[in-house]
Amino acid sequence: MDGIRLNKVAKELNVGIPTIVKFLAKEGYEVIANPNTRIDESQYTMILDAFKNNQEVEDDASKIAIPKIIDSIDLTCLEERMKSKTNKGNVKLVYGENNYFIGMILFFDSIKDFGFIASNNCGMPVQKYKQDFYVNSDSFVDVFAKKENTIVVFQVGKQRNGRLKAVNVRKIAAKEEDYKLALKYYGEYEMIENKNGEKIKLFLSN
Repeated sequence: MDGIRLNKVAKELNVGIPTIVKFLAKEGYEVIANPNTRIDESQYTMILDAFKNNQEVEDDASKIAIPKIIDSIDLTCLEERMKSKTNKGNVKLVYGENNYFIGMILFFDSIKDFGFIASNNCGMPVQKYKQDFYVNSDSFVDVFAKKENTIVVFQVGKQRNGRLKAVNVRKIAAKEEDYKLALKYYGEYEMIENKNGEKIKLFLSN
């Protein structure tokens, strides 16, 4: 099949799929916000010209102030916890095993064993900007990630009843993969609402 997949273009240019779709719409092209959607060579060239600076930003992440969302934690201990607890309960991942997202803990009730993560649709083929994802104890691979307003990295799973649930939840960490993930949220998707409706900016101002 001819064409280039949107997810490949998004990864190459460090741009969210919804951002690419919105750009193409402004240029007169209607494209479905799906990672498997293919675009032609002329559309790809147009996107490349518009977002080539994003790749330059990724190459020098230190120019973007993101320490607000990066916590200093023992990565060795975190990796050990993740090995033993990853995707407990065998929840089916909605967006694949390699796709992670950033969110914020709205609240977590340890007695009732449930809570919610606030996030947005960066990298997700959905129309609404704000999304809340259910969590319980099995969702977390990092027990220190349960505190309210903690910025976390997570994946999206689907339970047997069809309800979406955040899984493999952990605090965002000072490592390359989290920096690259965070850069996708820079700009259009850097605001997340807490439970009081206040908009929290993921990035510090330069």
